[in-house]
This record gives sequence, C-alpha cells and structure tokens, in this order.
Amino acid sequence: MTKFKTEIAEQRFSQLTSEQPTGNGQDVLDDAVTPESRHPGTQRLKNARLIPHNLIDRDPKQPRKDFPEEGLNELRDSIKTHGLLTPISVRFDPKSNKYIIISGERRWIASGRAGLAEMPCYVSEINSDSVKLARQLIENIQREDLSPIDRARGMFDLRDLMSKDSGKPVEWKEVEQMLGINERRRRQFLALLNLPEKIQMDIVAIGKRPSKNQVTEKHARALLRLNPYPKKQQQLFDKIKQTSSKPITGDDAMDIAQKMLGKTQRVHTFAVKYVTQKELLGKLQAEVKRLRTLIK
Repeated sequence: MTKFKTEIAEQRFSQLTSEQPTGNGQDVLDDAVTPESRHPGTQRLKNARLIPHNLIDRDPKQPRKDFPEEGLNELRDSIKTHGLLTPISVRFDPKSNKYIIISGERRWIASGRAGLAEMPCYVSEINSDSVKLARQLIENIQREDLSPIDRARGMFDLRDLMSKDSGKPVEWKEVEQMLGINERRRRQFLALLNLPEKIQMDIVAIGKRPSKNQVTEKHARALLRLNPYPKKQQQLFDKIKQTSSKPITGDDAMDIAQKMLGKTQRVHTFAVKYVTQKELLGKLQAEVKRLRTLIK
C-alpha cells in the first residue's frame, strides 16, 4: 500500500490549526493527550496525529449503518488524487490497543480502499458512551449523512445511555437539548419508526439530491399518513419508486396521500393555551361552535 510521508502531511495540515475547536474538552491536541493514549506506532502532526490505518477500528455502536458504494468509491478516488484533507476523530481504547472511530468512518473506509497506510486523526478523551453517541449523531445530522430512520433509532439509544449515565430515566427534552433539535423535529423522526420495516429500509439521507426512485423523509411522512390503509400506502410507495415516469417530489406525495384519504379525512389541528381547566373547556367549546358553522 502507498505510504503518505509525514512531511507531506505536516504541510497539508498546517492550515488546520484554527479549524479544529479545542476549548470544549472533547478534541485535544497531541500535547494534551495522556501518555497511555499515545500508541508507539503513531506520528505527531501539528494539530493531529498520523495513525496507521490498521491501528484504527470502527465503532460497532455507530448510528450510521449504511455507506453507499457509489459515494465510497468517489471518495476513494478523491483521496487517491488529493489525499485525505480532513482528519477523523478517534479515541484510544486500552483494551484493544487501538483507536476507535468517533466520527469519520466513511473517510476511514475510503482511505483503506485508496491504499493509505496511515491517516490524520484528532485524538479525543471521551469516556462517556452517551457523549460519544451524541457527538456521532450531531455530526451526521449536520452533514445530513444519516438516514432519518438511523437518526430515530440513534435517539432511542442515546436516551438509554443518558439514563444509564445519570442512574435515572431521562426525558426526551434532555435528549433534544443534547442534540440541539426541537421537540417537533424529534417527533417527526420518531414517528417514521411506525412505518412498515420494508419502507423504513428505503428511506435515504437528504444530504444530496435523491435519485428519482429514492424515498426521502418527506415522502416517508406522506406514506405515514396512509399507515391505516396498507394497500393505498403500497400504491403510493410504488409510485415513488417507479423510474419510468416523472419523479414524484415530497410535495407531490403529500398531495397524493391527501387525495387517497379523501377530503373528509383531512387532518386538522387546533392549538390552545390555557391556565385553568375551566379556561380550556371554554376555548374548546368556542372552537366546536366555530367548526359547526363551517359545516353548515
């Protein structure tokens, strides 16, 4: 395999000094890494470590499960031509005497295929499984590389780990704060787990424009509305997946689902703020009265 010289890597990463945050207690420079986390087979860079590829291993609990072959091969070719320009993040595992990937598994796989014998890494001191998983989820959410289904499952895993760390059940609000998402967005992700598994498997990430037969998150939300009607749901799914006609957008899918449900089954929402139960009852009665006038 081709071995990239340390001198070349030094030049390549000298520009990264200001790009990697070090004040949050997660990513640390080589000078701050404890002696026991320094493997003798690694080499020091200015703002990272150059670590042999075979000393790095994947995290089996990584929330992202699928790496499309086409994208991996494109990244492999880019690395062959330009080298790996962005270090991955790892933590040292004394049990296996290896570095476990926190973020950057896709780059690690592609680098191996490109023949890199070593690759630049930020070594992080993360001992909490919940913090590690949160970081993996955040990176993938920001990069839009994680499918909505993997995000939802990752959120459940994160809540379980946070509960384990704290010794008591953790509310969803704490998970939302950890990931930097609001309640509505979290509910949208979790609702997708109510879809049939065969449809879940087809939902893609939204980081790039999907092919015309791929099911996006918005398609999935339209399909979710047809959950009580499996035959209609399958019909819409087949329309989205077909390749012989004009692509069906997420908005198109929503319109089709609405027509399949029929006008009388259209879902209406009503938000109300109240302080006392008496106030709530009054507002509900007023809304019922308003709706009756519309029906007439």
